[in-house]
Amino acid sequence: MSTRSALLASLLCFLVWSPVQAAETYDLTKLLVREPRVGEVVREVTTEVEKGRQVIRRDGQVVQDQADSKREEYTRQVEVLSADAKGNATKTRFVYQSYERAQGESKQVMEVQDLEILVDQTKDPVRITAKKREIPPFLENKLTDETAQPDVADRLKKVTSFLPTEAVEVGATWSRDPVEVAKALGLGHEGIETSASKVTGTLTATKTKGMLRVLIKLDVSYSTFQGNPCKEPMKVAVVIEALIPADADDPSGTMSQKLVMGGVIETQGMLVAIDVEQSSKTEITRAKK
Repeated sequence: MSTRSALLASLLCFLVWSPVQAAETYDLTKLLVREPRVGEVVREVTTEVEKGRQVIRRDGQVVQDQADSKREEYTRQVEVLSADAKGNATKTRFVYQSYERAQGESKQVMEVQDLEILVDQTKDPVRITAKKREIPPFLENKLTDETAQPDVADRLKKVTSFLPTEAVEVGATWSRDPVEVAKALGLGHEGIETSASKVTGTLTATKTKGMLRVLIKLDVSYSTFQGNPCKEPMKVAVVIEALIPADADDPSGTMSQKLVMGGVIETQGMLVAIDVEQSSKTEITRAKK
């Protein structure tokens, strides 16, 4: 939650003391990693896109040229029913309104209107059930993956690797260790050229009162990638953007991430050119039960 402090500066002017208020600072870790609030209901609209191409050459000849694209768009309502003492959701209700999937030129619209799914993480394995309807297998797998994410403490540890270490004012900029950030994002850290890699962040205010824009940029260059030497450096660029309220009690906001990766690795006598682009965006608003 944001805090406000006041400072009286002793500026003597015509024998009059003038109070000056200090700039407000924000703890971005607390704002970006909210603990689930029992009984809170939010509406999420999410779009995820992935495009990739892999070209394999041997002795200068193309032996494989494969491209693929995937897209998912869905709208759902999420309600935390219970949480443990550490702030981790233990039981959650998901109510889906729409779900579309596309792979290449093939598009599929799922019949999920008002599909209510209960996820119980107190069970091992996690129990996922639906009222009166069957859950599409892909959706059950997706929810299993989501609920297997690290708990609040682990997420806090990861987030702190690319955020400032203390509360900052609007207009602040910062930099962090690209190796540690790459590890936190699951990109791998072996082979990173530290001199050609950097992480920068900024905090700005939007025109809408009470909203903050957090922007993190990561540029990483690999001389070796997944144990293979790079004929051309593997470059990974990640942009994380959050538009969030300054009030930690407000769950609304927009979170987006974009990753672009490209380079050429050498493996088993072949050259593999990789080009990948992934993006995701989730808009969150408070909803009524």
